[in-house]
Amino acid sequence: MKIPRKLKTQKKPIAAVICCALLIGAAVPAQGALKAKYRVSTNSSLWASEANAPITSSASGSSTIVIDTSTKYQVINAFGGCFCEQGAKALKAIDSTLAKSVMKELFDTVSGCKFNVCRMPIGANDFTVQTATLNRWYSLDETANDTAMTNISIARDKIYLIPYIKSAMVFRPNLKIWASPWSPPKWMKVNNDVPAAEFIQTPKMLGAYALYLSKAVKLIQAEGVNLYGLSVQNEPYTVQSYPNCNWSATEIRDFIKLYVGPRFTQDQVQCDIWSPTMNNGDIANFNAWLGDAGSAQYIKTVCFQYEGQNAIAAVHAAYPNLTLYETETSCGSHENNWAYAENPTFQQMQFYLTNSANGYMQWNMVLDQSGSSAWGWAQCSMITVDTTKKTVTYNPQHYCAKHFSYYVKPGAKRIKTSGSFANQVGFKNPDGSVVVVANNTGTSAVQLAVSLGSSVVNVSMPAHSFDTYVFYDSTTTGVGPAGPGASVQSPELVKIMRAKNVITLTAHGSEFSVKVVGLDGRVAASMSTKTGKALTIRTGAMAPGIYFIKALVDGKSFTAPFLIQD
Repeated sequence: MKIPRKLKTQKKPIAAVICCALLIGAAVPAQGALKAKYRVSTNSSLWASEANAPITSSASGSSTIVIDTSTKYQVINAFGGCFCEQGAKALKAIDSTLAKSVMKELFDTVSGCKFNVCRMPIGANDFTVQTATLNRWYSLDETANDTAMTNISIARDKIYLIPYIKSAMVFRPNLKIWASPWSPPKWMKVNNDVPAAEFIQTPKMLGAYALYLSKAVKLIQAEGVNLYGLSVQNEPYTVQSYPNCNWSATEIRDFIKLYVGPRFTQDQVQCDIWSPTMNNGDIANFNAWLGDAGSAQYIKTVCFQYEGQNAIAAVHAAYPNLTLYETETSCGSHENNWAYAENPTFQQMQFYLTNSANGYMQWNMVLDQSGSSAWGWAQCSMITVDTTKKTVTYNPQHYCAKHFSYYVKPGAKRIKTSGSFANQVGFKNPDGSVVVVANNTGTSAVQLAVSLGSSVVNVSMPAHSFDTYVFYDSTTTGVGPAGPGASVQSPELVKIMRAKNVITLTAHGSEFSVKVVGLDGRVAASMSTKTGKALTIRTGAMAPGIYFIKALVDGKSFTAPFLIQD
């Protein structure tokens, strides 16, 4: 940018100057600015170092991936997993520094998985802790017929769950949490027990349960947890030995329409209502509550367990404005091996993301070496903590998830990809970088050509590997060799509104800080917010000259110059 030789004698609107700066940041990359890199994981080399990928103009690979950034689909805004008591207990059994490194690997916004949305149970779930003093099956109010919820308490959650969540917030302060009950209090069910059976469908019990959920959300939020979504029931179509509760589609409809929705409105609960985490793929069950105006007005997000995959395409087609989340990947049976990471984990992630899911949740992030649930089913986890040997193992599932969540940023859009290599999915990030995540399930290497317009990257894709390819403009984005701290000039990252002597900035993110710095390096203004609210800079008292807006949005930086003329 050329610095003016002489400042005028009257202050003028800064709109034109800032608009010019933004246009520069959004321009098509200059010849030679486009670069590419890739990262590969195999069972013998997990999360290998990034490598630069030379760009050529011709494809030499026998297999192809063709990227079309002009065809965009849904926004991707969430990757995460579930906080369960047994994960917290496992981490408590090892050295605190090692436990902290586990949470950093999951949540750090520079080197970790960068998880930004995670789940917690309300009351007991499959992976609660049982000790001499703690019952494996519990709710937040086991005082029979306490319909006024005078005895509701989250005292137990303060032992394991809430400290577990807060240990993640050290690395991701703006971490979003959504919750779901596996079972209501047992005295609300026909069998008077936590596992299995149905809810007592009377107005008195339904009203009491809505109050229970309202109070539970507020109690958890009061502990500093950003609980922003509540799914009204985990897996309503199941009868198992772990905590659960059966609901029909019409019962779900009426509970949301007549009880939960009005109760949350009356109590001014600052938490969205989500659908049950559906383990049934029959679209008729979704239509019962999404097609009813009374219940649909409250439902902000539709949740799919891995068993609900047959319905997601139809739900998106019928209700295209709703957020859709895959809320629990397949549990596995404690394999924790490469085969499980490839299928079902990668295959399910690809399926849901290419069928309009806006986010994807792993199941247990951490379990001990047994992997055993409170009812005896040993399952998979991203990370295994050996509480006897005091060691930590990052399983292949962890790296499968990280190949997506590390590179695909909140606000990215899935884009069209085609070609002869099918196990892949593509995205375009808010900073303009383009990401393709792929999985070679074969026993031989694949010679692959990845094409973005006339730019081609030719790579050898190892047998049984997860691979991420990134195209980026090295002059503007923070995803290139300069690393996450590089300056990002992108109109999709920070929006600037101008008025006389006032600049208002908003951003796609919830942790947002801004500094205004002069050419001499002095800070003329500094402010921040963690609520996603707009930040306002008043320029009337600033001396004439050139300044730079330097913003940090969820770990990504943005710089734009502006001029105050006298």
